[in-house]
Parts: sequence; C-alpha cells; structure tokens
Amino acid sequence: MIKNCMENAKKFKFFNVFLKALFYSEVVGCVFLPILWYFSVIYLKVITPNIFMTILFFIAFISCIIITNELIKINKTLIEKKPFVFDNVKSMRNMAFNIFIIGIYVFTKDRMQFGYKGIFAFHFNQYGPYCDMNFLIFIIMGIFMIILSEIFNQSIKIKQDHDLTI
Repeated sequence: MIKNCMENAKKFKFFNVFLKALFYSEVVGCVFLPILWYFSVIYLKVITPNIFMTILFFIAFISCIIITNELIKINKTLIEKKPFVFDNVKSMRNMAFNIFIIGIYVFTKDRMQFGYKGIFAFHFNQYGPYCDMNFLIFIIMGIFMIILSEIFNQSIKIKQDHDLTI
C-alpha cells in the first residue's frame, strides 16, 4: 500500500516536470512564433497567411497554454493529496471552455482549407475510407470535461456533507 502510494507520488511529480516543461516551451513558442512569422512574411517573401486564421491560431495556441497551466494546478493538488477542492472544478470548466475554442479553430481551419464539401465528408484514398471530423473530437472532449467537472463538483459536496456528519 505504501509502496503504491510512493509510486503514484513519483508519477505525479514526473507529470509535473513534464507539464512545466511543456508550459514553458508553449510560452516561448507563443512569444517567438509571431516574430518568426513576421520575418518570414516580410523578409523571406513566403506566402502571406490569412490574417483571420492567424489570429484564430494564436487564440487557440493561448488556449493550449491555459489548458497546460490548469493541468499543472490539478496535478499539484494530486501531489499534495488534496484533489477534492473546488479549484479543480473551476480548472476543469476552464479547460472545457478552452477545448471548445480549439475545436472552433479546427472547424474553421478545415472549412477554409477543404471548403464546404460537407462537414462530415467521407473520403477515400489509397489508405481506405476516412472522415473529416477532427473538430468533433474537441467538442466531445469539451463535453466530457464539463461532465467530469460536474461529477467532481457533486463528489466534493458529498464529501463535505460526510465530513460534517462525522
């Protein structure tokens, strides 16, 4: 039992290091990507991207940074062995909102890139049939996070009621 608890603590600390490294690399990328984009368009004369999609990309990129930060907060409560707090519920709801933003970006990008041949268009190529529903994955993940946050919210309330009766 104690050995299993120690392994979990090591695992969550590893996740914490990984998430922080990911967070800092995302922040560096968010700072330097506009600079690289500017120099590639102005000095290297590459194809000028759509401004609307560029703005939407950076909004989605910032959403990824926010999601990673919320995961760091939730993981910290797991390391401290206090996961049943309302801050985790807020973090999950915030993550759901940002997942929806990424889904909107993916949907818009796919429609601008492939057109309106059908939102759930089935295609066939040399690898077989496939369907363009990438945005649907993000919508389902967002709904899952909302449901998970509500389950967590109710479990915290039940835990508090049990703590009061004892």
